[in-house]
Amino acid sequence: MAWEEDRNEPRANRLQMLSGILGVSLKWLLTGEGDEVEIDADPQAAVDVALLSEIREIRAQLLSATNRLALLEKRLRKGSD
Repeated sequence: MAWEEDRNEPRANRLQMLSGILGVSLKWLLTGEGDEVEIDADPQAAVDVALLSEIREIRAQLLSATNRLALLEKRLRKGSD
């Protein structure tokens, strides 16, 4: 999420992994130039993308739940003062 919001930049190894998962060259991923799509008949790549998407969704839900718990704990402490 920090990448998307320009708060952080991905490391080179993450970019390499991402280009492999998406099936694009590293040059295309960074600049939009060069080989657009690397032909890959590996069905596992689609499964990996789906799994990463689900992991991201669960991470977002956990973060939301953590924030809610913190607010509830704060309210509880405030009420017991």
